[in-house]
Amino acid sequence: MSSNEHFASGTLLCTVTGTALSMAAHLDSPDVVNTMLLAALGAVVSFTVSVTLKWLVKKCTRLNCPDKGIRKPKPPAAGTYR
Repeated sequence: MSSNEHFASGTLLCTVTGTALSMAAHLDSPDVVNTMLLAALGAVVSFTVSVTLKWLVKKCTRLNCPDKGIRKPKPPAAGTYR
């Protein structure tokens, strides 16, 4: 049983909409633009770091880097079961 059964669906929608509109009235457009730019910059940086780390791991795994400790797992010996 839902705990929000005593709310009519229209009441809940009106409450959420009214809250959102009252918050939107207090936002300045430079704040919104600044937030959008920072979000875009964060997404670009996150994507770049993810791609770079993926490339480094693949390169290091392929080269079997002994100094970094990143190696491909050895296949199990013949006759052993896991």
